[in-house]
Amino acid sequence: MLADARMWSTYVALMRGDFTLFDEYVFARAGEAPFTFPIDAFFAEKDRKVTRAMVEQWRTFTNHRFSVHPIRGHHLFVLATCDQRAAKEQWLTAIVDGLKKCFPM
Repeated sequence: MLADARMWSTYVALMRGDFTLFDEYVFARAGEAPFTFPIDAFFAEKDRKVTRAMVEQWRTFTNHRFSVHPIRGHHLFVLATCDQRAAKEQWLTAIVDGLKKCFPM
């Protein structure tokens, strides 16, 4: 990616944001009560960085319903185009379906 100017221009802002988050984030909820709303968490099945076990740790942040949804994609499926389009559609559909349950029409 570093050698390909087109790829770099696509991902540089994302990577800067990630590293800023890694460098500056301070966890401030220690000892606070869990949230009272449900959490739907997602993980990419082909992600070698973020595992299902890591995502399941979000369970401790709610005393309401918690669901984990596997997505058939890799770490950057949200940004991918052709090869990961199905994964992005699966993820977005799950989000829309969840919102419809919260806000029925």
